[in-house]
Amino acid sequence: MPQDGEQLKLMLDELNKKEIGLLSLFKGYSYKERVTFVYQADLDKEVDRLPLFSISPYLGPVDIDDPAGIVYYLSIKNLHTLPEPATLDDKEAKKKAKNDKEMEDLRYIVPGLAQVTIQTDDTVYSKEELPLPCFGYVEHLGGDYFNKRITCIELDPLSGYIKTIKDISDNSLK
Repeated sequence: MPQDGEQLKLMLDELNKKEIGLLSLFKGYSYKERVTFVYQADLDKEVDRLPLFSISPYLGPVDIDDPAGIVYYLSIKNLHTLPEPATLDDKEAKKKAKNDKEMEDLRYIVPGLAQVTIQTDDTVYSKEELPLPCFGYVEHLGGDYFNKRITCIELDPLSGYIKTIKDISDNSLK
């Protein structure tokens, strides 16, 4: 028998551990594991219910055509938030292209807004508006902006748009 409360608590903890161990011999045990899968879809236009992946409740990720899995679909709809780029006739377009090639500048993407939906046949899991570069256009940040200036520009690696522009003066470098 335990002499004090601390020994009693230690003895009860050990009995609980033994009970859990013996019960698991009959009931079994379960554990949870978190796994991340990355699925990639290269898109350049709107899509409606593109099969993205399939998951079985018992087998985990399976092939798209496996009947044991639940198919998840991707839908992308262009929201047309950007104005259409102005069209030029052939002569003006060639002249502008020649000038653009000769001029030193920074080209960046102005992404268009799209509605992206991930769903199954009966449930919508995610419905978001995201900037996607495939619905945008390329713009030029003129070379005059960089003349006699030290400029720091941060671009978004996924969509290509300009996050920040900082003009760093000579005083800040000292």
